[in-house]
Amino acid sequence: MATEKPETESPKWWIDESRSIPEERQQPVIPPAITRFYVTARGFEQERARSGLVEVNRKLLAEADPPDGQLSVLNPIGERSPSELLDKIRRSLPLPPGARGVIVDCGRMARVILTGTPFGDRILEFNFNRGEPSFDVWVRGDWKQEIAFRNVNDLHRRARGLIERYLGAKALDEPEFLT
Repeated sequence: MATEKPETESPKWWIDESRSIPEERQQPVIPPAITRFYVTARGFEQERARSGLVEVNRKLLAEADPPDGQLSVLNPIGERSPSELLDKIRRSLPLPPGARGVIVDCGRMARVILTGTPFGDRILEFNFNRGEPSFDVWVRGDWKQEIAFRNVNDLHRRARGLIERYLGAKALDEPEFLT
């Protein structure tokens, strides 16, 4: 004689609990692409990558050789962003005295690297990537802060304040600022 269970405790009619899972399906299968990723990432040194990025940023600034108070443009892959986008970026990034920078234009995204005086002492990096807009700051080669933004427009709105905070006259007057 069968006993009745409440509906919440009884197995549903479409679940076949009597079948066993074949042995080969019980082990998780790791796709080859993921395997290559983990092998590549094994031994990855975050600090070394950060210092390498600082060096890349300095090299891009040196290659662009922007005049004081201006932004130069580099097109490392030959693709170009619409001029309206570059103009919007320029308007978002007013440079204080002694600052200069480079817009690294990769067509679908743009990155801006700014520095003040002395050259390379402080580096600000703005990533105007639609998927993951962000801001990073380095002081004397040490990474100090990263800020991720909801969207590119949020980064455009906050860029002026970030420049003032890290490259403005008040920030530069404090030699131990962010050390």
